[in-house]
Amino acid sequence: MSPPTRITTLVLLSVALTGCARGPVPHDGASYGISPDGAIVAWTTGPGANNQLMIRSGAAKPRILAKGQYYDAPAISSDGKTVLVGAGKNYRSRLTIVSIDVATGKSVTWIDTPGVSHYAPAISPDGKRVAFRVGAKSRSQSQGGLDWHDFDLWIADLDGKNARKVTDGKFSRMSAPRWSPDGSRVAFSQVAPDGLPWLWEVDVATGKLVRELKLKNNEGMPAYLGSKFVIVSDRETFGKYRIGELDPESGEFKPIIAEEGYFLEPQTTTDGRLFALEDVHHTMRFRISEIDLKGTASEVVPESAFDQTP
Repeated sequence: MSPPTRITTLVLLSVALTGCARGPVPHDGASYGISPDGAIVAWTTGPGANNQLMIRSGAAKPRILAKGQYYDAPAISSDGKTVLVGAGKNYRSRLTIVSIDVATGKSVTWIDTPGVSHYAPAISPDGKRVAFRVGAKSRSQSQGGLDWHDFDLWIADLDGKNARKVTDGKFSRMSAPRWSPDGSRVAFSQVAPDGLPWLWEVDVATGKLVRELKLKNNEGMPAYLGSKFVIVSDRETFGKYRIGELDPESGEFKPIIAEEGYFLEPQTTTDGRLFALEDVHHTMRFRISEIDLKGTASEVVPESAFDQTP
């Protein structure tokens, strides 16, 4: 369904950008990653062909970790020493995942397969494996949002070795992969040829599909939350995307945030905390929020931190 995440997502398909030119610069290049313990956050600034990769540890002042390219969907290693992130000339170019040393800022190619793009790295709970999307076709502008086609799920070791394709579905608008708490499965959403989204859950050892759940229109981007998933959905108020719990057995959706809002890219930590991008004012100016399961969103990284020059 969508990918990292430049605001890569199925929901972007229906986002109208007509109001984004007014007021402050929109953060349509926003993406982020949270360390497994929630102590470190990395994010990409927007907008434009180039952006910056920022990082902050605890209450320390944010700093630029990398710049000069287009960066997409960072993932932070369990030891906090490495950031994996998609990098390319611009948001339409072929991206390859690079590994950046947090202490020095030194960047090396993590994996690069000619002819395809690599997106949305997600590090497993044990810190040893990485799930990521591989796209065979370039991005295109469509319906006011971004389109991605022909994605497959891949798995590799943390050092980039032993990369293998897990699926062969050529998924359209595949969301960023998310690991199950035990590291045995990966979930993502994708859009079927009829335009409707589905949640897929794949066993990473065998590549077998263990769950296929039909979603409502404009739903997706699953992340694990205990025995349930969290997804973004506008099933109750069209165009106002909220985070909610999805019971995979019954299909029941329960909003976590009671108020209308616009949330994207849910991520969870190993201790069960929930984070997401949040557009508080519906102007494509995002912040990173931690979401209490009782329904409160608390700012972690403010809108201003996504500006081109923090």
